[in-house]
This record gives sequence, structure tokens and C-alpha cells, in this order.
Amino acid sequence: MNITTKFNVGDHIFTIKDCEVKEIVVNKIVVITGEDGPSIHYHEGRLLSGFNVEERNAYASREELIRKISGLAPLCKVTQR
Repeated sequence: MNITTKFNVGDHIFTIKDCEVKEIVVNKIVVITGEDGPSIHYHEGRLLSGFNVEERNAYASREELIRKISGLAPLCKVTQR
């Protein structure tokens, strides 16, 4: 079985935590395989006490995350005030 991740160790990724955009630097990638296929989690900090993000909730940029949660088309430009 080959497992491909969207991000690598050292990448900056964005997610939502407590209704705020959070940026983390990936220092661990955990893959759990099961009957439903692989589950990929990106970690910052210690494995048990650090912060982790499931791959489906990880985005390459703040703009990509904002487009996803606001329902904007992928090619729309997001402007910040």
C-alpha cells in the first residue's frame, strides 16, 4: 500500500481551532490505517500533548482555508482588510 500525504514535515499548514485560523509547522505525520482507509494527521509539538490536524481539515494557505469555509470558488481572490 502506498500512502501519499498532502503536506510534508516542515510545511506550514492552516486550520480552524476555537473559531480562529491557526497556522502550524508540521513536525510529525501520523498515518493510521484501518478498514476505511488511511487517516493522516499532521502534528506540531509533542505527539500526545501537541496540536494535531486531520488532513481533511488542513490547508496550504489562509486564503485557501477562507475560500473553503466561505464557499467561494477555488479561483476567487480573497482580499484582506
